Amino acid sequence: MIKNIIFDVGMVLVNWDPHAAFQELGFDEKTEEAVGNATVYSDAWNESDRSVLDAEEQLAVFVTEQSEVEMHLSQNKNVIFLKGTTLYLFQKLEVSKYLISNENCTLQNGDVVLILKNGRIQKEFSASIASQTIVTTNQCNSNCIMCPYAESVRKKSKIPNTEYLLEFVRYLPAHTKHLVVTGGEPTLAQPGFFSMMLDIKNRFSDIQCLLLTNGRTFAIKKMAQLAKQTFPADTLPAIPIYSAHSNVHDTITHAQGSLKQAVNGIQHLLELQFPIEIRVVVSKLNLSEITDLARFLTHTLPSISVVNLMATEMCGNAAIHRKDVWIDYQTAFQSCIPGIEMLIANGINVGLYNFPLCSVPKAYWGLYKKSISEYKIRYAPICETCRMKNLCGGVFQSALSLAAQNFKPFYEEL
Repeated sequence: MIKNIIFDVGMVLVNWDPHAAFQELGFDEKTEEAVGNATVYSDAWNESDRSVLDAEEQLAVFVTEQSEVEMHLSQNKNVIFLKGTTLYLFQKLEVSKYLISNENCTLQNGDVVLILKNGRIQKEFSASIASQTIVTTNQCNSNCIMCPYAESVRKKSKIPNTEYLLEFVRYLPAHTKHLVVTGGEPTLAQPGFFSMMLDIKNRFSDIQCLLLTNGRTFAIKKMAQLAKQTFPADTLPAIPIYSAHSNVHDTITHAQGSLKQAVNGIQHLLELQFPIEIRVVVSKLNLSEITDLARFLTHTLPSISVVNLMATEMCGNAAIHRKDVWIDYQTAFQSCIPGIEMLIANGINVGLYNFPLCSVPKAYWGLYKKSISEYKIRYAPICETCRMKNLCGGVFQSALSLAAQNFKPFYEEL
């Protein structure tokens, strides 16, 4: 009876040539020598080949046999290696293993990661792009019915201390040109929020900053004045208003008095010469309100810079309250047309966010923005037949199953 079958793989079943492999990876002679001597040309490699050493032990050998790595460790610096979706962190030759939270996440030299308490990591800043995001806290003093975060997530979130927020700024890549500061409600991260903004202002003189806030903090004039003193010069507060009527707006936000506070906050910021973006998430709850809201904005806040009309992301609270929130994109956009015309006629710019292109008539394509974060974008199979797909921003992954039945591909380029 045959009890064992041995496969002799290297140079028998497989033509294993380390030198050719290193060349294919683009290693120069010096790099090949350093990596090779620590791995495939070392005695430890044979032990790993015989399954005597596991992956972590093999990496530990690599670290100990590289003088440059040992130098960093001796200076109390951490050394990180990435293998697939696992990150190995070496601290004084002790190795810790972490899993990447998002399987679609890719890491490269210079990226900044956050190690979570559950043993996973998430990428905070990317070295390859000039646009970054800081989330100060998930807490919020509103509880919008269509918020993409669930109420339970916000309630569990803590307010970080000042040092924690300043550490985020210290790790921002030096080439950062555009920064989104968001939450929850980012201004609730007190007392450190304004210190963080001032640090950003001092470190990045020409940065463009987009502050996603509900604006209620700035109803206190002193807070608006602090913003003027501490915010980078090119800061755009983006503030949501869902209706001209407090009974509708405050029902959506689940915060009585929130419309009055937001409008007061906007007025205080405008007095201090801040440009203001108004964001209007269009849902079943305010579908009939858009024209009245446009009229309200043109009369009450005529000096705002832009109004962006946004389709709903169907996760978090929005998913929980789907029956109250969801409206197909075509119907949502049609309800916006009179308001769009009114805003433009009064000299206020308009943008369209999160809509699939086929829900927007061609006459309004000049307002259309591809706005969804790349990792959230989804297209239906029928979209592969559309001649205009390259111009379309798709839809949120969370809305695809609801929206796909109404997609109408363009079969000719327009």
